[in-house]
Amino acid sequence: MAKLHICICIDSEGPANYSKFKTWDKIHNQLEIINSEKFRKKFKKPLVLNWFITDWTGWSKENPYGRDLGFNKIYANILKHKPNRFGDGVYWHYHHPFSDGSWRNGGWNSDWLNNNEYEKQLTFWLIERKDVPLFYRAGGTIETNEQSSWLEKFIPFDFSSRAKGPFWNYKFKLTLYYLKNKGIVPGITNFFKFLLFNECKSNPLWNWNSAPDTWEPYNPSKKNYQLKGEMKRTIFRCLDIKSSSTNISDIEIQKAIARVNAGKDTIISVFSHDYYNLIEDMDYFFSKLNKQLIRYPNIDWGFSNCESAVRNVLNLKKIKPFLQSEIRKNKIELRFKESFGDYPIVCIKSGADYSKLDNYKEVKRGNIKIRTYETKNLKADKIGIALIDNSGNKLIKVI
Repeated sequence: MAKLHICICIDSEGPANYSKFKTWDKIHNQLEIINSEKFRKKFKKPLVLNWFITDWTGWSKENPYGRDLGFNKIYANILKHKPNRFGDGVYWHYHHPFSDGSWRNGGWNSDWLNNNEYEKQLTFWLIERKDVPLFYRAGGTIETNEQSSWLEKFIPFDFSSRAKGPFWNYKFKLTLYYLKNKGIVPGITNFFKFLLFNECKSNPLWNWNSAPDTWEPYNPSKKNYQLKGEMKRTIFRCLDIKSSSTNISDIEIQKAIARVNAGKDTIISVFSHDYYNLIEDMDYFFSKLNKQLIRYPNIDWGFSNCESAVRNVLNLKKIKPFLQSEIRKNKIELRFKESFGDYPIVCIKSGADYSKLDNYKEVKRGNIKIRTYETKNLKADKIGIALIDNSGNKLIKVI
């Protein structure tokens, strides 16, 4: 029997001086409630959340938005509440800074090649957290083809698509749905005004209007990350719980339920932020969700972390990948079989600097690949080695 997996994603960015949650004390107050047994049991099924955590690194200290700058500031505060005891997922949310660290244009930088702060953060994940993220959400949901190419090397699963489709892509059945359910958008004139208004409000930086506006995950094209193609990585759609344009609607929930009723395991994912009123957002979303679910009492559904949901929907087996490593005086040798993208990777910490080793030689013997890094004159306080395979299984070593 097919199942509807509900993935609630929280972009965890810490305090922001333009919100009601300007301090960690205010954020912690609501996180205590959200991470209580009572709150987790109030939505018919056990509530599971997905924390996409950012590190505000690479930004200047002028900090006009009151962000908590530096590595591990957000991560440590979120994990104080031990969300993993509920089966929550902890993943990566990345805001790309400008090379000069400025906060111009509201801090929105779409030039992926402007600097490589993302590689420093990936290295930090490996060295200090003894982990590498399988799941990713782009800051501001801003993606480009250059970013997509980098993600193809290191991150198998991407929950950044905010696709709602331009109004001319809406299916005929969707039009009929709105016209029949006048309580949602009354009348044909208002229907088209609604679609046009929301289309015009799309910011070009986070415009996903060419991407599939369904709940079917897709492998993007190398030429256009919003189109289906030949890449290995998989993109999933994730809509706002509340916004002026891409908020989750009754029809979107109906589309997900219809997919389950057709026998397809389905993920419906939504997002909010830790500096929003999360309690209010959760109540709002569940009221919308429940209104549709009560019409289908036999449907199998539940809240899920992204990994469990993706493994179910993509039918991915959880196994221990093969990786052997040998560190000698002047070289590091890795032996492995299957790997995703550019994995395995070797990262080092030297003083306060984090970096990834990119120069290696590789040969293949039978079904074993042997990758050798020359490390003569390399100064490293810590060495991290990570492998992710094509099914999202990973193996981590930090020395």
